[in-house]
Amino acid sequence: MAQLVRRVSGLPRGIDNPRRVTERFPDTREGRQAADGWAKGLDDPRTFYDVRTRIDGRVVNKSFTTRKAADAWATQISHDKLTGVAIDPRSGDELFSHYAQRWLDTRRVKGRPLAPKTLELYRVLLRAHIEPTFSNRQLSAITPEAVRRWHAKVSIDSSAMSAAKSYRLLRAILATAVADDLIQANPCRCEAPGWSIPSNVRSLVRSWFSNWRTRSPRDGARWSSSPASAACASASSSRFGAGTST
Repeated sequence: MAQLVRRVSGLPRGIDNPRRVTERFPDTREGRQAADGWAKGLDDPRTFYDVRTRIDGRVVNKSFTTRKAADAWATQISHDKLTGVAIDPRSGDELFSHYAQRWLDTRRVKGRPLAPKTLELYRVLLRAHIEPTFSNRQLSAITPEAVRRWHAKVSIDSSAMSAAKSYRLLRAILATAVADDLIQANPCRCEAPGWSIPSNVRSLVRSWFSNWRTRSPRDGARWSSSPASAACASASSSRFGAGTST
């Protein structure tokens, strides 16, 4: 259960060149009265509300300038702890650029480090498209709206394929941040940019499958050289690129 403490600071009266002093008071009726009385004897009094709780065994303190904000956060963190999604608010303070570098160093695909060509591609995508926007942002400060704005800009400034690859890379990095309990949810929530199949290709595939059902197994063996197969292969290569793994 979160504990609320009122912290009052100010300058003592009747002292030359006074230094600011601070006292803490419990959130009880007597504590609030004592805090108000002590503040009246100070010049430039300032009151803060500190919430103290434990998340994953670690003591967490968060300060607020109003009682209302402190109560709201204490209520929210208590709910999050009950549902198992509470995260230390200091966790997301790491800059994206630092976390992305560590992600590249530790990323594994099927138990193996990234292939040199894939690693180089990721570095290029980060440097050219992702880091100019997110490099100096804290992980917790990357919002879904910021991601949507960024993706819209990258889609205009570069090719559709580069925008799609950059988005998938950003999403993979932030998904790992969620798994590491650094952020609560992945802000990459666009509807799979770059993954849609053109309507004419979908119609062609549906038509081919409809015809295939009426053919003999021998005719069905022509799949590998059918127009639909070629169209799907062309659409897939143009949408996703080749030879990279995330």
